[in-house]
Amino acid sequence: MRNFVVLFLGILVVFSAFGANENVPTSKDYVDTAVAVKQDKILANDGTAQALTNTGTAGEYGAKGIYDSTGEYSAQTDALIDAVTMNTAVQNAINTEFQCIEYNPNDPTDCWIMDIRGSTGHSTKNLLDASFMDNSTYTTVSLYGAELPRAKILPTEPNKTYTLSATLTYTGSYYYYIRAIKTDGTVFVPSGGTYMWNCANNATCSGTRNRTFTFTTKNDAIYIVYFASIATLQTLNLTNFQMEEGSVATEYEPYQQLYIPSGN
Repeated sequence: MRNFVVLFLGILVVFSAFGANENVPTSKDYVDTAVAVKQDKILANDGTAQALTNTGTAGEYGAKGIYDSTGEYSAQTDALIDAVTMNTAVQNAINTEFQCIEYNPNDPTDCWIMDIRGSTGHSTKNLLDASFMDNSTYTTVSLYGAELPRAKILPTEPNKTYTLSATLTYTGSYYYYIRAIKTDGTVFVPSGGTYMWNCANNATCSGTRNRTFTFTTKNDAIYIVYFASIATLQTLNLTNFQMEEGSVATEYEPYQQLYIPSGN
């Protein structure tokens, strides 16, 4: 019986190095002997306690000493991580993982949309967010020396065809335009017509109607929509505003944007 108990305890000691139902080592001795030897594969490790740091360069890493309160202070000044070092490390990490894919047209230092590891996309076909339906968000757009009041910039790309659609509710005459501004300051009418949505007869304008407009972009211009007057701004209400690629207006979908990082 004594031999059986000794054998049973020996089996427990052997298998206690692994977690239940898992091939995962849990014994301190196992970790000390099996894992510790792998740490010297980090080339930056000089044998002291260190933390890995981001260098901002793909495939490269750095290390920073960890301060040991039991050691000599004068020998560990490099182990003290100051604010400048920490800020630089964080900024390196941000610059490595993110890149700006859309800037404020009026300020090249103001990033509007960040891309994560080269992959980002719209989860719906609608390229216009809900603010395009809010008349209070239309302001003066100044580009290349030209100005358009009560306006907004459309998120277009060069040499593509887009279709705008919306439900318009109004109580009188209205003029809602689309214009393009070239890099030389020239304002011109894009393909698709002189006006986008307009009505000058009060008798036939009042009510709710669905309207569409299709246009094709050039490679040297920014496209803008705007209200022609204060009266139009105050009386024309937009709902279900949608901008999509192609020449056909399809069923309205609310705008959403989903960022999906690529890589690991």
